[in-house]
Amino acid sequence: MDLIGLAHFPRRHQTNVSNPNLLNFANIRNMNSDITFSRRAKCIRVGRRRCARRGTVLTIEMLLLIPLLLVIVFAIAQYSMMLMATQAISASASVGVRQAILPGATNAGVENAVRSALAGWSFQDDNDLDVQIYVEDMPHGAPAVENAVTGEDVTVSVSVPATRVAPNALLLVGISIDSTALRSTFTMRKE
Repeated sequence: MDLIGLAHFPRRHQTNVSNPNLLNFANIRNMNSDITFSRRAKCIRVGRRRCARRGTVLTIEMLLLIPLLLVIVFAIAQYSMMLMATQAISASASVGVRQAILPGATNAGVENAVRSALAGWSFQDDNDLDVQIYVEDMPHGAPAVENAVTGEDVTVSVSVPATRVAPNALLLVGISIDSTALRSTFTMRKE
């Protein structure tokens, strides 16, 4: 195959010649200097090794970038799952403290309100879900909500281990969420 078949003649040279039948040597020389060749023609002209090297370089670049891109995608997925669960835990703590400040509220009622606010989540009925209820100036372990007096601050804290919410996807690169807990705390005054 000859190179002329792969060449592209720019349109402006077709209009430079006043009479197409009278092509002289100067016009042909000017046209040949501006001929642009396709990639295939360049590979034929400079040799296939140089063209093959470019493909090898692109392959090596992709091999180096794919693990980095995968780590970024896994980090985004893990962070978004944890953020979404944090919002649900925060909403459940808010529902729990609203239940706790009502007259006649009990610890079991507050815990049930928190668990029902987490309906649909995998950690809703899990033993790892920790609901803690505090009333100011009350010792820990006492039935806090039943003995709370009007005007005292009632605090409900909900926490869940992060591994129950999102997979530990970045463990392969040395980032672990094993010791992390997602926690939300709300405080309101007893009615």
